[in-house]
Amino acid sequence: MSTTLAKKATKTPSLAEAAAASRQALTDAYANESRTADEREEAAGVPETIRRAWANGNSTFTAADLTNAENNVSRTVALHEAAKRGIKTARARLVNEVPDLAQAVCDALGGSILGIPITATAVMPEAPDSLPALFAVQTTPSIPHADRSGGLAGKVEVILFRQTYVRPLDGFAGGLAGNGVALKSAPRERTSYPTEELAIDTTTLDVMHAWPEVPVITHEPTSAHLDAAGKQIAGFVTSAGQRWNAPKSAMTGSQFSGSTGDQQRSVLAAVHHIGTPTHSVADDGTRTTTISMELNLYSGHAGVDTNRLPAEATEALENAAGSQCIGHLGRLTSVKAMGSKPFVTASRFGRSLQLDLTFTNRIS
Repeated sequence: MSTTLAKKATKTPSLAEAAAASRQALTDAYANESRTADEREEAAGVPETIRRAWANGNSTFTAADLTNAENNVSRTVALHEAAKRGIKTARARLVNEVPDLAQAVCDALGGSILGIPITATAVMPEAPDSLPALFAVQTTPSIPHADRSGGLAGKVEVILFRQTYVRPLDGFAGGLAGNGVALKSAPRERTSYPTEELAIDTTTLDVMHAWPEVPVITHEPTSAHLDAAGKQIAGFVTSAGQRWNAPKSAMTGSQFSGSTGDQQRSVLAAVHHIGTPTHSVADDGTRTTTISMELNLYSGHAGVDTNRLPAEATEALENAAGSQCIGHLGRLTSVKAMGSKPFVTASRFGRSLQLDLTFTNRIS
C-alpha cells in the first residue's frame, strides 16, 4: 500500500513582511551585541580578582576557579566578537521596501534616460516582455546622513534591459550633480548579454548625498542650522540673475549679476532675520514647518529700480519651491511674501522683504 504525503503549502512572505523580519533581525543582533559586551566586561575582571584574593591570603578560590575564569574570558570575547559580526551580517541582509534613494535618482534624471521612462523599485527586476525598459533599483535601505539634515546616502543600480541594437546606457550620471545627487565615486558600468537579442546595461551609483521626496527631520533646527538655511535661501534668490558671479559675498547671501536690456546690474541678497520654526503634523505623519524671514535685497548699481527686487526675489523662491530642499528644514513647498520696506545704510540702499516659507518633512 502506498502512502501519499500531503505537502504543506508554504506562503512566500510579502516584501513588507520580509523587510519587517530583516529589521527585527537587526534589532536582535544589536541586543545580542549589547548582552555579550556586558558579559565580556564582567568576565574580564574575574581572573584578577582571584589573583588579588590569593595575594591577600584569601584561599577561597581554587586553581580550577582561575582556569575556569580565564577560559570564560576567552569565551565571552569570542561571543562578543561574533555578535559584532552578526550586526554587519544583519545590516547586509536588510530587505528594503521603500526605494527613496532610487526615486531621488529618478527625479534627478527627469524621469527618463534616452527618452525611456525610468521606474524606481526596491526589488531586482527580471527582463520584461516589452523592451527597452529602465529601472532604478535600491535593494538595501538608504542611510540617513549623520548630521541629521534629512539627506540620504546608499547604493542604487540603474538597469536598462534593451535589444542588442539599441543604444547602450552610458554617460548619464554627469547630469546628477546639477540636480541634487552627489556621488561618492565614479559610476561602475557593465553590460551582459544573456541572449543574442537581449543586452542588460547596469550602472552602479554610490550615492553620497540625495534628498528624498519628503526628508526625515527628527530634531528641532538649531541657530546654526537656521543660519546655514538662510545662506542657502539667499542663494536661491541669486537664480533670478542670468549668470553667477564667481566670488561669494562676505555677507550671508550670495552675489549675482544679470543683464536687463543693455543695463548690467548687481544684486546682493542677505538674510537679516530668521524667526523660530513652527510645526504642524498631518494624520499621515507629514509635518509642515514654517519660518518667517526678513531678506535684505541690496542694489549695487544706481540704475537698478530697487522697488522691483522683492517681486524678483519672491519669484526666484517660488521657482525653487517643490524642487529644492533645505538641510534640517525639509523640502521648500510654498513662499508667501508678507510685504517689503525700504532701508538705507551708510553704504547701501535697497528693500527689506518679509517672507513666510513653508517646508515639508517627516519626523519618522
